[in-house]
Amino acid sequence: MRVTVLGAGVVGCAAAAELARLGAEVVVVDPAGIAAGASGRNSGSVQHPMEERTLALHEATLGWYRELGVVAGPPQGVLVVGGEAEAGAVAARFPELAPEVVADAAALEPCLAPGQRALRLDTGWTVSPERATRALAELARSRGASFVREAPPPGDVLLDARGAWDGRARPVWGVTAVVDLPPPRHVIEEAGVDSVGGAAPPERVFSIVATAEATILGSTFLAAEPDPAAEVPALVSRGARFVPALRDARVLAVRACPRPVSPDGLPWIGRAGDGLGLAPDDEHALRRTGDDAGIPGHLRPRA
Repeated sequence: MRVTVLGAGVVGCAAAAELARLGAEVVVVDPAGIAAGASGRNSGSVQHPMEERTLALHEATLGWYRELGVVAGPPQGVLVVGGEAEAGAVAARFPELAPEVVADAAALEPCLAPGQRALRLDTGWTVSPERATRALAELARSRGASFVREAPPPGDVLLDARGAWDGRARPVWGVTAVVDLPPPRHVIEEAGVDSVGGAAPPERVFSIVATAEATILGSTFLAAEPDPAAEVPALVSRGARFVPALRDARVLAVRACPRPVSPDGLPWIGRAGDGLGLAPDDEHALRRTGDDAGIPGHLRPRA
């Protein structure tokens, strides 16, 4: 089977690696290159999904990343500032997260302002999203997949993995800032970040994540494409309520990208009505489109 994958983000690269392992002839098409969108610009934390239906995907992700050397060892942990009211519900549904209410989170994270209560969860592996995506791309290449910037002749199956660019998912624009601060020990998030996939998400929710490469302050959840530089003062002002040192920290870079969000916040896996698989769950999930099938104009890759 010949498979054309649209999009060289984390989903496209992972799909290419798995399809090539199964014996498919795979070509990944992305005019902007590998990890050029959200897969190279988000904050960079692999966390428990807090959702039973996607636990298997989460565990598979960790397994792949461990094999590729992208993550190692136990999680750094997640501190949800102001999330202590959720401790009981989390313990009942996901006891493996060992939820712990921390009366003064600054005792665990000195960068936090004193007196802030938080919920600590035993999850959260920080990793550069671009590094993870490129590791999956190299795995795909090692199995015979190829990456191109122009569309090749269509294969038997067309797999659409362009995320926010596929015309189906709702784009939610994120802006993050790389800041000159010592890295926190945990992933730190403001309570409410789990509601960003809802019908009326908050426009800004504080988070700070330190990968091996950078300390990243986030983030926005905007319906329209923003001016990234104009968002920085609001990000810093909100973040400084939690991490006072942000008021004087240098902003080294600003990153923006649209995130794909489905109506219920869950990933789309399997067939689409016109024969496009948005992400494969197994080698049989995609509908064959025929050797002479073209790529519809509204589905052609774009930067």
